[in-house]
Amino acid sequence: MQLKKILIPCDLKESSFTALYHAAHLAKLSGAEILLLHLEFTENALESSKKALDGWVERMKAFHQGAVSAHVRKGGVVGEIPAFAKEQDCGLIIMATHGMRGMQKLTGSLALRVVSESHIPFIIVQERTIREQGYKKLVIPVDYRHQLLDESKAFVQLAQLFGSEVHLVLKKVNAELTDAKMLGDIKESFDSAGISVTLHEVDHKLHFTKELVRYAAAVEADLICAVNFSYEYLYTLFPRTEEEDLIYNDAQIPVLLITPSNQDEIIYNIPMRF
Repeated sequence: MQLKKILIPCDLKESSFTALYHAAHLAKLSGAEILLLHLEFTENALESSKKALDGWVERMKAFHQGAVSAHVRKGGVVGEIPAFAKEQDCGLIIMATHGMRGMQKLTGSLALRVVSESHIPFIIVQERTIREQGYKKLVIPVDYRHQLLDESKAFVQLAQLFGSEVHLVLKKVNAELTDAKMLGDIKESFDSAGISVTLHEVDHKLHFTKELVRYAAAVEADLICAVNFSYEYLYTLFPRTEEEDLIYNDAQIPVLLITPSNQDEIIYNIPMRF
């Protein structure tokens, strides 16, 4: 994760301004440039939207002295945000979400669809602003798949940037079902970087994501970090995925999601959620 440029998609709703505080905090530590992007469906709206977005740049000067630029383009969010981020060589995208509304409850989260179209790390924020200490406590769900180990480098980098402590949350299952070597390798990736790691087990009979969020709230976590596996669910009877449960958590803890570039052969699951 190269933090030279941070992209903030802006819909110009006041509740979305929270994402700019998160970006400013990260940019101050990393020296990254912040790029604000607003998308419109029609050409005739571009000029007025550019003026509004320039106003956001001016507002940021009250709490951020680094480089900030405003960009307005025509296009849809699902395709254009990942394309712009790749074009500008952004290392991180921070995006505000307003919850699943209307048809999203049937078709799935728009925010998650955007995340799944890109391999660039995304931080999804709700209305809760970033705390003064930044991301000092990270909670990471452990899924025994190689993608977690592959992407853990980004989590380590973020933990180093903030001097974070890390909480690994895993299901408590039979010993033969637990990949002890992978867990050891993941823990070692943080230990070797001098990052404090705590292990927390969740009974396999409980709803893992709900217990994960409950634990994150209990330890006052600043960020939940996870690998996005939602691309595996093409056909669903109930489209709500674990990733959506994380993004829209009631504690409003920001969530870092990474869609792995190294994906296994896709198995189209049909999750039965009751």
